[in-house]
Amino acid sequence: SLLISVFLVFLFQNTRAQELKFAPTGATWTHSIQMLLPWVSIYNEWISIGDTSIQNKTCQIIQRFGEPTVDDFTNRYYVYDEARVVYFFNFFNNDFSVLFDFNKEVGESWITIVDSCEIAITVDSTGIEMINGFALKSMFITRAGSDGSHKIIEQIGFLDDFSPYDQFLCTGSMFDGTYAVGIRCYTDTIIGFHNFQAQIDCHYVHSSKDLAKNQIDIKISPNPIYDKANIELGESLRNANCMIYNSLGQELKHITNIWGNQLQIDRVGLSAGHYYMHFRDKSGILGTQRFVVFDR
Repeated sequence: SLLISVFLVFLFQNTRAQELKFAPTGATWTHSIQMLLPWVSIYNEWISIGDTSIQNKTCQIIQRFGEPTVDDFTNRYYVYDEARVVYFFNFFNNDFSVLFDFNKEVGESWITIVDSCEIAITVDSTGIEMINGFALKSMFITRAGSDGSHKIIEQIGFLDDFSPYDQFLCTGSMFDGTYAVGIRCYTDTIIGFHNFQAQIDCHYVHSSKDLAKNQIDIKISPNPIYDKANIELGESLRNANCMIYNSLGQELKHITNIWGNQLQIDRVGLSAGHYYMHFRDKSGILGTQRFVVFDR
């Protein structure tokens, strides 16, 4: 009957929720890190290295390894979860603050306190991500004053960068030439390993020299893109394809049957962020170029 079906769904979801634990010891987040001068794509890792007690709460210790190395204050976080809410310890006010609340639904909000700033986080949309047999709740969230959504997934957290200090800056965005551009891989002892990207290896490093090998010249104007952009290629293509990927390696656009050395693209379906454009024909990849989409 319908009542039995609803009960079984509730029982399944409740059992799943009880199985999950945010940042069990050994959990590892591998993120792409972009450095501009010189251009190089590297990675860092956040690893849950153990637990400790703070204010009678058993907290997991999550340590950053790799660039950008700032200080102990922003390279290490203390978190615990309770009833699908993840808290982190804010040393500025010596108290815990909500990092994620996976009980919230569309239109609902919570407050995250970073340093002394109270930032309202609103849920724009929700969904389900199936990862290794686990039905994990996903959310697109917006922080007050921000011009874009951030995706978070239950058990994993942010997909663009782990650090709440990098996600929610009191004084607005800062540009220092080194920044996270998306999660590559996640693993823990509960849901196992998951690769979010097209690359097989989680620990690859790309430099400007790598991109220059066997590549045709690709000029994108304007870059950053606000509405549309003109693409000028260094040689004429014959029945080629153009694929556009986000920083997680997900294909968002696929343009086929390209002839000549010029084309125009629009940003429909591309939110503000960093992207990669690949040109390919039957002989393989012809060229790769990075670009940025901004909102006006």
